[in-house]
Amino acid sequence: MRVIILNPYSNRGGAGKFQSSINEICGKHFGVQEVTTCSVSPTISGKSFRSIGYLETFFRSVILQSKIKNNEVVIIQGHYNPGSWVFGIAALHQGKKLIIIPHGDFIPTVDSKTVFRSAVLKKLCWRFFGRRLIRGASRVVVGSKFEEAHYLKQGIARNRLEVIPNPMAYTQNSEVIASRIDTQPFALWLGRISPEKGLDLLLETWRIMEQKGIKIVLKIHGICEDRSLYRDLKKKVHRYGLIQHVEFGNWVNGEAKNKLIAEARCVLLPSYFESFGRVVPEAIAMRTPVIAAKTTPWGLIEQLGCRWLERNPERWAEAVLDLCNSPIKHYLDEIKCINFLSEYSDKNVLQKWECLFTALQYN
Repeated sequence: MRVIILNPYSNRGGAGKFQSSINEICGKHFGVQEVTTCSVSPTISGKSFRSIGYLETFFRSVILQSKIKNNEVVIIQGHYNPGSWVFGIAALHQGKKLIIIPHGDFIPTVDSKTVFRSAVLKKLCWRFFGRRLIRGASRVVVGSKFEEAHYLKQGIARNRLEVIPNPMAYTQNSEVIASRIDTQPFALWLGRISPEKGLDLLLETWRIMEQKGIKIVLKIHGICEDRSLYRDLKKKVHRYGLIQHVEFGNWVNGEAKNKLIAEARCVLLPSYFESFGRVVPEAIAMRTPVIAAKTTPWGLIEQLGCRWLERNPERWAEAVLDLCNSPIKHYLDEIKCINFLSEYSDKNVLQKWECLFTALQYN
């Protein structure tokens, strides 16, 4: 069985990390003789050049689609992208087995005015492209039961949906974890700075805490995908009088990321939607408490002493204050964390993919 994988993302962020994992997983499977990867991630980026970037991915994928004919299985990561549409439609026309990993694409996020235009575009794309590809795919691989529920509502048959979480390679460094107690208390957000990530909730939360005289620092580290949003967030920080309490930093990775997570009193996930939300298991690996919105798939973290809350700034302010002022009390239990993370181990995820490939091979 020959597999070709289309990666429309850059190598940063959760989806970027996942695509390198799936390349490795395919290479390990006993039934896969050859894995071909190709990327149509645009070389031109930035909001001002987004249309040019879309055109670039479209024409690059038209050129690359000739590679499909020599493969039996086509895997597409995310399909809210012109390159994915070209690849997907070509795969269906050629009768190939198509696996789509949406990464939350086509999930409308209309809870806020800031994401309304994006939601309209997603709905149009779903109507003209997404529904056809999803319903024609041999399998749709989603990151959680939370995401699966959306596609079931869209009429996708359950037997064509596979829930396979992101694989997580994690280590626990006791010295780094212990250092958190000696640092100035701060809360941490990590990810892509884009509308669906819900950073507006965090600024409203810190505004409430400032009004109550609570002095806790919020550190925002991420990839800036929306310059306009970034400027708006900066303006709000000034308008709310939070200059001393909100810090913006660059994307961090590797040991620097682990150290930052371990030193934080809590990690925050206020997104309007997440198909997975990689930062949650990353935080749990460092035994750092998490506060996640109920619009994300992380209800089980409450078993560890973490918080899963409605997107209400008053509730979030209470949770942040509690966790930041009680580092020892909310130091997550090591055994519980290890058991929780076993679901996302490379071995467990590889087994799920092996079952999927085996089913495709004999179907």
